[in-house]
Amino acid sequence: MTIEAKDFVNEITNAQIQQQGLRGDPDISKEHVTNDHDVRKLLTKRDILPEALPAAEEVKKLER
Repeated sequence: MTIEAKDFVNEITNAQIQQQGLRGDPDISKEHVTNDHDVRKLLTKRDILPEALPAAEEVKKLER
């Protein structure tokens, strides 16, 4: 789920880059951090803590 949340944040950021015409690292980074905080706030509001979720199967394979 954490990977999907990060992918969602990236897609929101990409959409905002196009819609707002963001340019340059500072503006894009600020937008990405804002989106990351917003998605985390939504998850925690629903009592979902990303760090408490079990590791995804792909991560478990890498750890082996």
